[in-house]
Amino acid sequence: MTRPGGPILLALGASSAFYFAFGRSKMLGSGASDEEITASLPGDELIDAPNLSATRAITIRCSADAVWPWLAQIGQGRGGFYSYAFLENLLGCNIHNADRVVDEWQHLEPGDEVRLAPEAALKVALLEPGKAVGSWPRTSMPPQRSQRKRRPHPPPAATHPSPTK
Repeated sequence: MTRPGGPILLALGASSAFYFAFGRSKMLGSGASDEEITASLPGDELIDAPNLSATRAITIRCSADAVWPWLAQIGQGRGGFYSYAFLENLLGCNIHNADRVVDEWQHLEPGDEVRLAPEAALKVALLEPGKAVGSWPRTSMPPQRSQRKRRPHPPPAATHPSPTK
């Protein structure tokens, strides 16, 4: 006798194994060249030993000054993420992508929050207008357990203890 849901669990397990074996490393460097992946970028110094990192890149055929206003207004309750708002809203994120640059969303400072969803935000840690913006999760956990760096480096050899509740 087979268990109900057994084939579904088997398919989920096989999909997960395939993803971790073949897909994950490509996704962590999606669109980035080997040179971009290994380059030093603003904000790399913010986290000594990230436990998760990724470098993703796209090519936009215009100047950084033309792109910056769109990045400055990114976030839930602001310009959105210029992505799949329909899917994000299925998860309750209340995302609305802007189709224009909005003046009141152009003023971003270190310490400001960029909301991912109504109850989830990142704090701006680094800001170089026209060049770079870096952030970390808004949390009370110690940095080695809460910060994520968007750079592709393997996790440190030593593992960190799980956070206590």
